[in-house]
Amino acid sequence: KLSQAISHASGVGEHFADKAALIARLHALLQEQPMMTILVKGSRSAAMEDVVHALQEKGSC
Repeated sequence: KLSQAISHASGVGEHFADKAALIARLHALLQEQPMMTILVKGSRSAAMEDVVHALQEKGSC
């Protein structure tokens, strides 16, 4: 909930309830701007490599 509040307050961030929503948004962003650099970072328990693998499978990176 804190990240959602910070994203909303900043006016530029985005909050995602789950990885599927994040992956869908990243795919859309990469279609708009294919030369974008994305840093995927999270705690080990978040298993953020799932996001990287999903982007790689679709050929986004």
